[in-house]
Amino acid sequence: MMGTREGNELVKAFCLDVACAAPMERIDRVRRGIAPVWVSRLARAMRIADEHLVLYLGLDRRAMARRMAGGERLDPHDSEAIVATAKLLGDTFVALAAGGQAVQEVHIARQLGMWLRTPTPDLDHQAPIQYLDVTEGRELVARLWIGRYTSAGHGKSVEPAA
Repeated sequence: MMGTREGNELVKAFCLDVACAAPMERIDRVRRGIAPVWVSRLARAMRIADEHLVLYLGLDRRAMARRMAGGERLDPHDSEAIVATAKLLGDTFVALAAGGQAVQEVHIARQLGMWLRTPTPDLDHQAPIQYLDVTEGRELVARLWIGRYTSAGHGKSVEPAA
């Protein structure tokens, strides 16, 4: 099992790679399939139980376990949900860095995980995690989350909680 620091650096690198990739590269990555281990890595970084992240992303838990046991990649539907989640975190790193803020991947990933589980007035007092199972919901959640860190969000940049 990899150490926390090494795991966090691996997650940050993956998320930045996804966020900085051209759309066609992300599409190709989704079509080729993502390794199921990324669900666990992202869940761990955000401090969300694996089974909860699988549920809220709308992934098939049995298919996921079968593919993981067989060393297979996920299908495009499941891969898309994971890539979208990684892009959300990667876009946050990019937005913070562009704003000149120090990026601490551990704190940002935890903050995202907490925010995803917290009901918000922007979503009729529902938790953002409840919208991650469909593309339109993921896009809505991404706009709300990234808006917290850009001038387009609330007219100012918001400092991340430490």
